[in-house]
Amino acid sequence: MDSAAEPGFSDEQLGGKIAALIAAVDDLGTERDHPHLAADVLLMQQALEQAHRRLGAARIDTLARIEAEHLHRIDGHRSVKAHARHVLKISPEEASRQAKAARALRELPDVASALRAGRIGLDHVQIIARVHANPRIKDKVPAEQEKLLRWADEKSFDDFKLKVLDWERATDLDGGFKDNKRKHDNRNVRLIHNSIEGVWELSGHFAADQGARMREIFDHFVDAEWRVDWADARAKLGDAATLSDLKRTDAQRRADAFVRMCNDAAALDTHWSATLTDPKAQRDLWCDPDTYRCSTLDGIPLEPVEQFFSSLANEIRRVIVNTKGVVIDLGRKARLFTGSARHAAQLQSHHCIWPGCDHPTTRCEVDHLHEYNNGGPTNPANGAPLCGFHNRWKQKGFSVTRDPVSGGWSTYRPDGGVIE
Repeated sequence: MDSAAEPGFSDEQLGGKIAALIAAVDDLGTERDHPHLAADVLLMQQALEQAHRRLGAARIDTLARIEAEHLHRIDGHRSVKAHARHVLKISPEEASRQAKAARALRELPDVASALRAGRIGLDHVQIIARVHANPRIKDKVPAEQEKLLRWADEKSFDDFKLKVLDWERATDLDGGFKDNKRKHDNRNVRLIHNSIEGVWELSGHFAADQGARMREIFDHFVDAEWRVDWADARAKLGDAATLSDLKRTDAQRRADAFVRMCNDAAALDTHWSATLTDPKAQRDLWCDPDTYRCSTLDGIPLEPVEQFFSSLANEIRRVIVNTKGVVIDLGRKARLFTGSARHAAQLQSHHCIWPGCDHPTTRCEVDHLHEYNNGGPTNPANGAPLCGFHNRWKQKGFSVTRDPVSGGWSTYRPDGGVIE
């Protein structure tokens, strides 16, 4: 592509670089017609993601320069967000995310360098920028850059997000507690009859504790509806049954589950774990999600101060974990294999431990890492949550281990290769 054909570039060298970049992207389009080994396709996908991250960094850096030098005011735009919306023709939400990221990266040089190198993704930056925008803890974020980048390296994006937001809640205890109290004071639910469509519409919002309790109860009922459909499909088709043979959609099962929950007036137990230390008296102990957890089994966050006072009035279960998160003791109520032992295995992950699977742990089976038939013990250290699909898939020669040093999970293919 001839750079002279591209209007708007006053600098010939810059125009040439942009033109070369566009030409390279055009060339990649023809690569889709070439045969590739599966490994080649995966490597290409990773390389494209790296390029996407670096281009994103350049885009954010350009927006930061525009804001710093007030270039957006040349055409009368009141803010860099308004400028981005008009010039780039992007949504207000995307313009806001880019502007927020630009402000954060100006004060977080390590994070900015990681993005420019392709080490972290744009989604990681958006989460960090969201926390950086919290005025009550903004000054504490720069000192945590190394930890944030380590979490990005070691964890899936969902787990990274949970860690960062846990750190925000733990660091901003006073603000988080006040925000949660305000949400609780403003709790609301409405069941409105739409007379035009002839349907009922349900909406509402709750604070952390009530919402988490209701969600766990609701998930139990949704799972029960799924099991009914699956049993019906298996009864009709046997081993040939697949998910496409279920008689209801996910949306229909959720609706039916809610109706059944109301009809049964369910009251199921919920579970969470939290450090039993006064969070205001020992604030530093609560500021590191590596050393504490305050959530449901599936990782839905709970407000720590609220849970601390709740624990004073309700029954709690002692669960001791080592420094790598492996459950090593369940107290006097421990029961072999079922009950507490299953609960302990579920505590080790918010979701199925298979790489890339986000099936919630409460709907997973508990599998032996070292097979029981081969002498593997039935204890929390040798157990892990796997969804039904991946528990069966594991029997095809795959294996899962947990590193005793780092505490991380590793899944191996039958040929010995690791699934990254």
